[in-house]
Amino acid sequence: MLTSSKISIPASTAFVRPVTAYAVELARLIGFDSAEVGQIHVALEESLLNVVKFGYEEASQHTFDVVFEPQPIGMVIRIQEKGIPFNPERLPDYQPDHPEMDATGASLGVYLVKTLMDETAFVRKGREGQEIRLTKYLKKKHIHQILAPSERTPSYRENTHSKPADAPPEFSIRPMRLEEALEVSKCAYRCYGYTYEDYVYYPERLAAMNEDGNLYSLVAVTTDHRIMGHAALKYPYPSAVIAESGVAFVYPQYRKLGLFSKFNDLFIETAPSKGLYGLYGRAVTSHVASQKMAARHGYKDCGVFLGMFPETTDFKKMSGKVPQRESSVLSFLSTKTAAPRDVYVPESYRSLTEKIFQAVGVPVHFPEMPRNRDPIPSTPSNLEIKRMHDMNSAEMVVHDYGENAFHEIRLHLKDLCLERIDVLHVILDLENASTPAVAGQLESLGLFFGGILPFGLTGRHALILQYLNNVKIDFNRINLVHPEALAIRDAIKKRVQSL
Repeated sequence: MLTSSKISIPASTAFVRPVTAYAVELARLIGFDSAEVGQIHVALEESLLNVVKFGYEEASQHTFDVVFEPQPIGMVIRIQEKGIPFNPERLPDYQPDHPEMDATGASLGVYLVKTLMDETAFVRKGREGQEIRLTKYLKKKHIHQILAPSERTPSYRENTHSKPADAPPEFSIRPMRLEEALEVSKCAYRCYGYTYEDYVYYPERLAAMNEDGNLYSLVAVTTDHRIMGHAALKYPYPSAVIAESGVAFVYPQYRKLGLFSKFNDLFIETAPSKGLYGLYGRAVTSHVASQKMAARHGYKDCGVFLGMFPETTDFKKMSGKVPQRESSVLSFLSTKTAAPRDVYVPESYRSLTEKIFQAVGVPVHFPEMPRNRDPIPSTPSNLEIKRMHDMNSAEMVVHDYGENAFHEIRLHLKDLCLERIDVLHVILDLENASTPAVAGQLESLGLFFGGILPFGLTGRHALILQYLNNVKIDFNRINLVHPEALAIRDAIKKRVQSL
């Protein structure tokens, strides 16, 4: 496995070519093919030129860093600089159908970067400056390239492995072996078509994520080695103290064997030994089976998110296609006791938040707000934006507040709306005493309460606000079971109807 490397370069265009040459050779060593290497080259070159052009004055004596992080699933490139604050996402959108409308030339470069890389992010890091993060995954072979033409048809997906077994087969549940990733990808395809998360359709990437510890996959396997279903713990970030229980799909003829429940039992059993303070999951609201199963395992609802999944999502035999963007319920299970922490909650939903923390069994204190709080530092906020292109949604994580936090978040919100993102979640630090004031300002922009996630912000308790960009939600189609979720839904409904 190749290790990370860092190059510090002067803020001059003369040094762009040597850095891209290094990136090209590194990409080849990692295993990218020639087309992917070319894409990395162009994207990095455009990003570096933008940093030098917009971040530093001509003939600057400053330097900035480019960090290369090879990973089993690809490579992350981090451009870390402290130049003049520049957000490439603030440039006018380049429109390939109307190139004459591009006034800056830079927006074409940004368009190319977003198109050529799998993930791009612009991260404010307060006193540490800013970071442009470029991620490229090793595509290898998509399951569509592996399947025979006859296996790619809808009728094949509906009919293959769909006949009920004459008798329940003997089976075992165990960690996925790396060589089984192909059959797991096939299972995802046959259960959900191409509507699931992208990585499950790349067997080598699925295997690499398990090898690297980003996923912990379990499979149910018959005695004759046939894959029946899959589920995984997905870690939201490296060294996380909570993990999401999900990535679950089971062939229809095995769904009455309680495999989903057995997967959850094993996750709960192993969570403490993995150092996890809790597990969380997301259940859809078009049907209530998954909500009931989570409750049977001790999960408690702590959030309701409107319009999480696109209308194109097909839940097959569970509920079929849904007539509006599918909403979801966030639930949490405490697996390890933690010392009580102080949390700071806007008064408008303090009572609701207090009840949620009590329900999930995570001890917290609600101190009185200090009269003489420390001022917010006069630096940019430390925030990052993650786009989920397949969901047409985005997540803004605010790690720390600068003096212009509200202004920065508002600008990013405007950009995302112009990009026609349907749903945005803003994640705030409940252990920061400035959160009530910032959350109150964000409510004036139309954001509203979504829920809380214990330990959900790099180990700190998180408040999640949500925003709908011209998305209509029929609350009558949101099916909920438990009182915690119903109370959250009622609070959200009241707020949405007042907007």
